[in-house]
Amino acid sequence: MNLMDQPFRSLSFEYTPSSLLSQSLLKTLFDTLGLERNQTRRVKSKDIITRRHALDQIVSSLLVTLDMTEGHYCSRTIQRSSYTKEDFGRDTFDAVIQRLEDKGYVTFQRGTREPYSGYLSRVFLKRKLVSFFKASGIDRSNIQEHFSKTRRQSLKPIHMIEAKTSSRWSEGLKISGEDVVFSKLVKQPGSVSQIKIMQDLNSFLFSFDLKGPEDTSFVGLKRLFNNYTEEDYSFDQGGRLYSSSHINSYQSLSGVDRSKLTIDGEAVMEMDMHACALSITHALFGAPLPNQTDLYDIGGLDRSIVKSWINLSLTNGKPLMKWAESVTDDFDKAGIQYKKASHYAPIMLKAYPFINDLEQHNITWAKLQFEESEVIIASMKELITRGIPSYPVHDSLIVPLGSQRVAERVLEGCFSERLGGSVILK
Repeated sequence: MNLMDQPFRSLSFEYTPSSLLSQSLLKTLFDTLGLERNQTRRVKSKDIITRRHALDQIVSSLLVTLDMTEGHYCSRTIQRSSYTKEDFGRDTFDAVIQRLEDKGYVTFQRGTREPYSGYLSRVFLKRKLVSFFKASGIDRSNIQEHFSKTRRQSLKPIHMIEAKTSSRWSEGLKISGEDVVFSKLVKQPGSVSQIKIMQDLNSFLFSFDLKGPEDTSFVGLKRLFNNYTEEDYSFDQGGRLYSSSHINSYQSLSGVDRSKLTIDGEAVMEMDMHACALSITHALFGAPLPNQTDLYDIGGLDRSIVKSWINLSLTNGKPLMKWAESVTDDFDKAGIQYKKASHYAPIMLKAYPFINDLEQHNITWAKLQFEESEVIIASMKELITRGIPSYPVHDSLIVPLGSQRVAERVLEGCFSERLGGSVILK
């Protein structure tokens, strides 16, 4: 099979040996690789244990994820920051994968900085490793009996809240904000309460079994704040909830694949706050929603044009007068006929005049995202009191199908209580 024909599979370190046979074989493999030693000296006892855990997880995850198919590969970023939530670090991974490659069990292809490569590295499964397990009776037909998926039970506080500084412009280019070091972030007075919120949400959601396509599982949630300032930061900018890892994240699935998720074996439904930013803006200005089911239905215009113009205006904090090149490229690909952004301004402002006053009332994209996240978190906390798990995807919540009606009432109620307005759920 051509490499380009192989489906994307991430190396997630989620599997471990669960039978006496698989545990014994991995102990033998550990000894064969000589991982208790470096080139010139014996490794410290604690590092030997860490290497053993790493070998168990790397090999188990390769075998299960690739269904013991030689020549196939798993992909993974090897940036050091991607190991902060794992049981071992990048140096340990390098040591183990190097020995496996030296002994002919895998081929390791390090990622490059070429465009669209995503800096991902590839680990190819070779016949020697497959044969090692097959010789003792472990094959595709019984692999699930010998390796099991681990379920993370908690996250450390360092994994629960993050922040970025404001983006800035330099010589016509937009420079993204920088990540704030956790040791600095946690010194802010509001950090303790934010961590507590995330601890409570994660602790509850880890008690349920979320499963879906692409080996999806729940890996924990973090809250990402924006526009960080060192002085008196109030944790009121941005604040959306993201999966703590992109690997096997339900948030990375398409809408179609998210509909295939199950929670403790039960089918799910996803309820979305329609035109969320626009609905929040209505509430902040005290303007009732128009009597229509689709807030992007304006004057017979193409819905994609209306949605893009409104959301970009809310993001920029003022009426949009010029399309970004990326937006017009999308229109062209979709075959959408469009005019200059300024052409639509009078039409849009007639429908939603408060878009003219965003800057005056200090309503920014970061404030809108914060209000959105506060409604989502309030809803999740209320659902916890009713024993109902809910998994966020920005402005939507995924809940068990049997809890749909209750969850809808809770989300509508939390929106109204927080903002004093109403929202349409899809």
